[in-house]
Amino acid sequence: MTEQPLDKLAYSIPNFAAAVDLSVDTIRKAIDRNDLIVSYPTVAGKKPIITKKNGELWLDNLPVESPRDQRSSTLPMGSDTSRRSHFGKPRPY
Repeated sequence: MTEQPLDKLAYSIPNFAAAVDLSVDTIRKAIDRNDLIVSYPTVAGKKPIITKKNGELWLDNLPVESPRDQRSSTLPMGSDTSRRSHFGKPRPY
């Protein structure tokens, strides 16, 4: 399957999610974090749209490294998390 660029000028949230193969929930979270900018074309402001430009800008700025990889790289040298309980305290063995 060949990848299709965003070909419309603007998308509703569900249509943008489908176009980039992500869930609506993921897109809404990006909007809530102000990572993805939406526009409100009507006076009522009830239906946000994602412009092609803002959608592509967001996609271009996504991390290229998995968040899991980023978390493990931020642990201090010599940290042994395998001996820690889920409360963050060392296990008594």
